[in-house]
Amino acid sequence: WENLVEAFKTFTSRCKTPEYLLYCYDDATLASLGIKGTSYGFSDGADIQILHFRQNGLQIIFDLKIGSVVHPDITCNLSGRHNALNAAAVFGLSHALGVPAEAIFEAFATFGGVKRRLEKKGEANGIVAFDDYAHHPAEIRATLKGLRAAVGDRSIVA
Repeated sequence: WENLVEAFKTFTSRCKTPEYLLYCYDDATLASLGIKGTSYGFSDGADIQILHFRQNGLQIIFDLKIGSVVHPDITCNLSGRHNALNAAAVFGLSHALGVPAEAIFEAFATFGGVKRRLEKKGEANGIVAFDDYAHHPAEIRATLKGLRAAVGDRSIVA
């Protein structure tokens, strides 16, 4: 573990453009390293903080706080807290590259996801079939947690 942390410190210290280095502040180890970059997450103290997260079916809505500015009701047609984290990272890098905030939020609202990531394949007799290629335990957990929030008490067969 110590070698991994040291390697990460070395890697991040070599970044020539710190505003392009984004890391999740919700990870206690990363938050403790004093990384020169932009942090994002649900945690207090993140440079880009996700607030008021909620999920409505397969859509997430949240606010993004950057400094003292709060961008309310960011909408993504995805499910799960993990996708809000992904969106916060995308916002941070896109904004650092000069993309206007409103263009980023419009892209979030119209983005339909990627193939095989909780991709709806069809519906018959009240049964909805999704395809997802989550390939390690953390991804599988995150996907199922987001799907559970979307479908409520309905049965999930995986």
